[in-house]
Amino acid sequence: EFLDAVLFEEAKKHVEVLEGVKVKKLLFKNGKVSGVECEDKCYTAKIVVGADGANGITAKCLEAGALDENHNAVAIRSYYANVQG
Repeated sequence: EFLDAVLFEEAKKHVEVLEGVKVKKLLFKNGKVSGVECEDKCYTAKIVVGADGANGITAKCLEAGALDENHNAVAIRSYYANVQG
């Protein structure tokens, strides 16, 4: 959370930030993201940062969360100490 806050504060010094705006979908031009469609208006930009997480609208529109079961693996490693019983 701390790193996110530092990065966000630095970004606000250099770009226009819109907060409290609900994005409905991404806009595309020539196969690239060119903006966003919100509930009240469309916004275009040279660069669009979708920092809304793995389950956000950005990932859904880009199909970034779609996993091919034939080409996907997951591993988890855990270490425990002083476990009794």
